[in-house]
Amino acid sequence: MTHAGPQGADVVRRYFELWNERKMDEAISLFPEDCSYEDTLYPEVFAGKDQLRRHLLRVADALPDSFAFCVDTISDGGDSIGVQWHVENAGSPLPFTRGSSMYRLDPTRTKIAYGFDVPEPTVKSGSFSLAVSARLC
Repeated sequence: MTHAGPQGADVVRRYFELWNERKMDEAISLFPEDCSYEDTLYPEVFAGKDQLRRHLLRVADALPDSFAFCVDTISDGGDSIGVQWHVENAGSPLPFTRGSSMYRLDPTRTKIAYGFDVPEPTVKSGSFSLAVSARLC
């Protein structure tokens, strides 16, 4: 199915570019007021643009300006965009900084209505997590 208007992947790529340039007001402008954003490192859902703004500014303030999110793969499913990414410091990839994100666009295809980030864990719990899960069942 062909979509008229902007390509969803372009909107998401622009978000990553603005984030990396630390143009946070412009990056946040790519979200509608009623957006929802989940980052699996945090227990809460960031509901609405004000909560998202606080979250993104807190993360940007915690990371050096030399850190950049690099898009490795992007999949444009129309209104749903998938991204595999990693973080670099001054152009060099950092260990344990890969992740995947899913974004859902609003009907205009110009705003990101929903985001879901899954950063790579720094502790690899593999078999331990499976054993705990099996005991809980």
